[in-house]
Amino acid sequence: MSDKLFENALTRADQSCPPIWMMRQAGRYQSSYMAMKDTWSFEQMCKLPRLATDVAMLPIDEFDFDVAILFSDILFHLEGLGLPLSFNPGPKFEWNVDEDNWVDYKDINKAIDFLKFQTKAIEQTRDRLYYKKDLLDL
Repeated sequence: MSDKLFENALTRADQSCPPIWMMRQAGRYQSSYMAMKDTWSFEQMCKLPRLATDVAMLPIDEFDFDVAILFSDILFHLEGLGLPLSFNPGPKFEWNVDEDNWVDYKDINKAIDFLKFQTKAIEQTRDRLYYKKDLLDL
C-alpha cells in the first residue's frame, strides 16, 4: 500500500483529510465514461483488461483522486462457476442455483481460472497508477 491517507483511513488514524475515491456508479455522469460506454458494452469494459484499466483510471486522471477502484462486477464469480450470465441491460442468469443443482457449480478452481481477466486488469491498473495511489479490487 503506498497511499498514507488510505492506509490511515483503514486503520482509523487521525488525519486532516480522508482519501477520496469514486465508486463506479458515481462515475456514470463523467462524459469520458459515457463516451466509453457508447463504444463498448459494460461486459467488454469489465472483461477486457485494458478497458477495465482505462475506466478505473478515469477518476484518477480527471480528478486526482487518491484511490482507484477495479472496474468489474461481483457476478463474474458466479459466471466463472458455470452459471451463464448476460447483461441486457442489467445482469441476468439463464437459471438459478438451487438445492438440486448446486453441486454443478462448486468448482472454485474453474472460477479462479475464469477470473484471470480481473488479475490482468489489476496488474495493468497498478502499473498505471502513480506511486502514491492505491487500488481497491472490491
